[in-house]
Amino acid sequence: MEPAVTGDAADDATKTADVDADADTEDFDDDEDLLLSYLAQCPITDATAATLAAAAQIDLTKVDEADRALVGLGFLKDGIEVDGAWYRLPEGHLVYGDYTVAVPFAYSYGLGGELNPEDYWGTLPGWSSAEEEPDQFRSLIEDAVQAFTRALGAPPERDGRTRQPFANRIAAWRVGGNVLIVSEGKEPYSYWQDDQALVIITAAPGDPGDPLPEDVNDMERLRNY
Repeated sequence: MEPAVTGDAADDATKTADVDADADTEDFDDDEDLLLSYLAQCPITDATAATLAAAAQIDLTKVDEADRALVGLGFLKDGIEVDGAWYRLPEGHLVYGDYTVAVPFAYSYGLGGELNPEDYWGTLPGWSSAEEEPDQFRSLIEDAVQAFTRALGAPPERDGRTRQPFANRIAAWRVGGNVLIVSEGKEPYSYWQDDQALVIITAAPGDPGDPLPEDVNDMERLRNY
């Protein structure tokens, strides 16, 4: 039988146990504050690309006519769960923009801590999310470019990256009087902290049939909505 610990030795043992307990609690709190790199996605399928390729034929500056045409293509006005969105697509994509069709299909963001404790994007209908894998975000962009290449029957007229520091991918096709862009950039709901991949359809510079600007940096401003 081991002798009982008494006196100063017992006090020291109690203090040591308290310190260990505090350390365990601190480790737990650190885990709560751990920020995970997450990716939410609603990929551009061939069906989605075909719908948006058809939408790119519409004159979006004529608001009422454009609204009827978009609804005719299957753009829905009910079940929209995000303020600022005008339509949703059957697959779950939300559609934003004035005189523009802007369709995000992926978000890369930090999840956890006090600022972003809940996974909002991943809970939207048609969306899924998980911890982000290396190059997954850019792979989704490349998949979208390939889907539009099939839908439009041609590779992008312009395809490159913008200047540093962001070096955003921009692939673009002229479709009638519009330009259809697959791109990446900062996401506005996070106050420009998180990244998004999206499709933009907006009026093309110049006259129908004119080539798009040679420098993709000249087209980056068209991506905003």
